[in-house]
Amino acid sequence: MKRSALAIALIAALSGCGSGGEDGGSSSNTNTNPGTKSGSIKIDNISIKEGNSGNSDAKVRVTRSGGKDGVIKGKYRTTPGTALSDQDYLETVGEFELQDGVTRVDLIIPIIGDVKDEYDETFSVQIFDVSGASSIERDTATVTITNDDSSPEISFTSEIRTTSEGSGRVKIPLQLNTSSGKDVSVSYELSGLAINGQDYSVISDSTIVFPAGTTEQFLELNIVQDDVPEGGETIKIKLTEANNATLSKQFETSVIVGGQQSLKLEQ
Repeated sequence: MKRSALAIALIAALSGCGSGGEDGGSSSNTNTNPGTKSGSIKIDNISIKEGNSGNSDAKVRVTRSGGKDGVIKGKYRTTPGTALSDQDYLETVGEFELQDGVTRVDLIIPIIGDVKDEYDETFSVQIFDVSGASSIERDTATVTITNDDSSPEISFTSEIRTTSEGSGRVKIPLQLNTSSGKDVSVSYELSGLAINGQDYSVISDSTIVFPAGTTEQFLELNIVQDDVPEGGETIKIKLTEANNATLSKQFETSVIVGGQQSLKLEQ
């Protein structure tokens, strides 16, 4: 009898070692009730247009499959990527719950609208501290904020400007009608009676660049003095090709180079 009792106790002890209790390292994410099917859960990627103003709601869906018994609970949080918290979206931390029989729930993340042309941006939403699910198929979703704004327009600020021969360095302003989240560039061509390399020289590069976030740049020329008696001459400047912007109706300007008594272009 003693041997039989000892054998039974030993068998029970060995069976208990494989029962998956707390000392066996079972996860809080696992449903240990063999009589129910809680299902596995995942969080889905989404895309949303940013909008032009105010906030719009990104609905990031958490779904379960393979069962719908019991309650699943968890927490979630946002993490910045190319999209920045409190600039492109509102940083969000919260909790979610799928009641018995419920297979999906939406996590609401506010997206901040603007009118700036920019590249599509992303951030992530992670679920964690999940309880009641049999497993987690995917715990992190990518939210893509798609740009829905038009490219800015680029133009000269004036159709005609006047300077005098020998006036030296002059700056011709170009502007964007709104700032951009992208670098903007524009090329140009020169013509007119004034001769490049004789009456003036070009200080600026052949392409004018507006770094992201800026709205004004300058095309710079150096107006030189010569000994040739002559009347007024004109430098015609025409914008030819823009990148990440469109040309406005005012894409041409003229610089009139007169005698020494002419009005000098603001430097």
